[in-house]
Amino acid sequence: MFDGANATIRKVNYKPPEQRKRGPLFICGKCNRALLYRKGGKTYYCRSARYESDSECRCIKGKTADIENTVLTSVLKMAELVAGSFKMKKSVMGNCSLLEKEMADIDKELMQMAAKKMALYDDYKNGKHTREEFVAKSEAMRERMELCGERQAEIKDQIEEINRLSDTNEEMKMLDEMLGMTSFELERIKQVVDKVIVHAPDELEIVYKANNFIREMVEVG
Repeated sequence: MFDGANATIRKVNYKPPEQRKRGPLFICGKCNRALLYRKGGKTYYCRSARYESDSECRCIKGKTADIENTVLTSVLKMAELVAGSFKMKKSVMGNCSLLEKEMADIDKELMQMAAKKMALYDDYKNGKHTREEFVAKSEAMRERMELCGERQAEIKDQIEEINRLSDTNEEMKMLDEMLGMTSFELERIKQVVDKVIVHAPDELEIVYKANNFIREMVEVG
């Protein structure tokens, strides 16, 4: 009988009026809970402050416009720096074809030096060079070959970086879209920002998403 009566009751999910979470972006710096957003009062606040009169979270409260504008300004500045870094790296790294030609020239030189080294040893065995001459020339060749090997490693890293930068079209498009923001756009901000920890209305900690190109550029820089 009770089961039948309960089945006839329509369940309603109650939501407090004029109150909702603004996504999981803004986090209380005291209790690590997501901040709530009072639409009518246009204020961010921590729910813990409502139920605990002596809670430290009572100080985690601030005007929506102030907090969001601070985040927007910071993200725009970071996006501008990253976009500039991409462009500068592309201009500094140079042309990939030129680097590949230099790599081929070094390979050719190393092959020639290997042949000369063998010829030098044969000449030494045949008495055409003294031991001192043989050691001096062998050492000079070894040093030159080491320099060539180091330069090859540098060229390889440069080519890999150029190829990586050439694959950033989507990232550059995202940066351009972000730089075009004139107001706080939550979903676009959340593309690169993992969370914003609010320690105080004027003390925000922006945490960029892991494995995100902006965070990678920031850490490298």
